[in-house]
Amino acid sequence: MELVAESPLTDRQLELLDFIIDYLSKNDCQPSLREMGKFMGIKNVNGVVCHIDALEAKGYVKRKSKNVSRSLCIDWSMHQSLKKGRRRKA
Repeated sequence: MELVAESPLTDRQLELLDFIIDYLSKNDCQPSLREMGKFMGIKNVNGVVCHIDALEAKGYVKRKSKNVSRSLCIDWSMHQSLKKGRRRKA
């Protein structure tokens, strides 16, 4: 999969990334796909996976394995760019 880190995030992708980061700051583990879906109002986890795939393609997260639960890694340098407002889609 080709990285397109310069691509801006959609509002939903940003919402999911913020949720993951907030969840990590309050818990010792990452949210499950079902927890992410519940937060976003998505009943089917495949919808969440599509958002995660987009975040991964844009370089904001990495998965240690697609077959392992709670295996996301945040690219904190990309997150810092978001905080400065350089990667948000208008």
